[in-house]
Amino acid sequence: MDEQPPLAARRRWQRDADLLVLFTDGVSDARNRAGERLGEDRVLDTIRRHRGRPPSEILDEVFAVLNAHTGAVPLRDDLTIVILRS
Repeated sequence: MDEQPPLAARRRWQRDADLLVLFTDGVSDARNRAGERLGEDRVLDTIRRHRGRPPSEILDEVFAVLNAHTGAVPLRDDLTIVILRS
């Protein structure tokens, strides 16, 4: 095992500009009827397109994309998203 401490960085938040988004793999791994994953890129693209909106609206947009992707396919994992604005 590597004894080096993990890399870390510190940066001040820009008020009303920075956004912290955390999501579980259940979101990006959600599959449609053909077995295709939603994927991190689609989640992040949705967040980027709506980043100027309030966190609750960004969350709604991500879940709209996820629901459109999965349709009636039962979910296999938890769906957790945390969005914080500075």
